[in-house]
Amino acid sequence: MAYPTGTSVATLCREQVVADNSEIGWLWPTCDGCNTEAHRIAREHRTTSTERSI
Repeated sequence: MAYPTGTSVATLCREQVVADNSEIGWLWPTCDGCNTEAHRIAREHRTTSTERSI
């Protein structure tokens, strides 16, 4: 999902960050709680995707 640069985006912990679609846009500020939750979601998604392909 892409957000136009300058768009206010709610994070997993309900903080607000401003979207950045520049070359370093993937480097949005991330708190420890959001980082941990994002990794959990990615692991869950990876497991679910793997199970579907079997």
